[in-house]
Amino acid sequence: MNMNNSKIIRFGNWKIEYCTFGEGPEVLLSFHGFGKHFRDFEAMVPTLGQRFRFVSVHLLFHGESIPDEVPNRPIAFERSDLMELLHVLKKDEGFDRFSLLGYSLGGKLVLTLAEMVPEQIDHVFLIAPDGVGINPWYYFSSRTALGQRLHHWSIQNHTVIDGLYQIVMGFKIVPKNLTQFAYDMLKDHDHSTLIYNTWLTYRRLIPDQDKLVNDLAKHEVNIQFFVGIRDQLIPLKPLQRLCARLHGEHPITEFEGGHQISFVKVAKLIDERMEPVGFEKGSFAIPKTSSSDSK
Repeated sequence: MNMNNSKIIRFGNWKIEYCTFGEGPEVLLSFHGFGKHFRDFEAMVPTLGQRFRFVSVHLLFHGESIPDEVPNRPIAFERSDLMELLHVLKKDEGFDRFSLLGYSLGGKLVLTLAEMVPEQIDHVFLIAPDGVGINPWYYFSSRTALGQRLHHWSIQNHTVIDGLYQIVMGFKIVPKNLTQFAYDMLKDHDHSTLIYNTWLTYRRLIPDQDKLVNDLAKHEVNIQFFVGIRDQLIPLKPLQRLCARLHGEHPITEFEGGHQISFVKVAKLIDERMEPVGFEKGSFAIPKTSSSDSK
């Protein structure tokens, strides 16, 4: 495994940490999930490292990726910042075309990039991606003024979290499993602070799905979805609706597991769906059997 030390880039208000691993001829720009690590994708190198060189980026407020200044209310990471990040990475790592890999929250960045620069992209791999459907907790906490204030207040006063939990559970405003998940995360001060900072920082990265569908078809970009059959955090129906709108075959591959996934397993699923190295970029071996056969 070719594992380099992490690197730091700076632009605008941001300091971003990333690392590279794998020895393949194609670049795979990768974004991990909330509370995870940019080296999580190293588990995929034994399977995909001969085809891809991973450029794995730490999300903001993870590792050494932080704003230059951290005010009480996090500064939004804009679409223009995402484009600048891509520009700097391409210059520093010496690539033009690339593929994208995103897990959970990282899927939102991947979808936004795929919508913005589809002409530069070969493959898009999305693992239990955020950014397709609407998470009611995320929407309220990060995109409404009241939700932002309540979220910030709750970090200092956990009785607010207990009260909201009882109200939501009582009125069944959102599914019980999502309510319990949100409560378990928010009751821990450090975790709640990380949620607040991360959610508000990425609140304006909202992919334009109409443009995404049209441009991926226009540029013949292959997009693949991978979701655990017991994943209770990522609703399947929005993914199915998006896939139905995409031109060509863009199946959702379901595998045994929940939201906490095995990157070794997913790497093998990706490898099974790709033609051998040396084939024309963009080619996929779409399985004729049901995705359930790969569980």
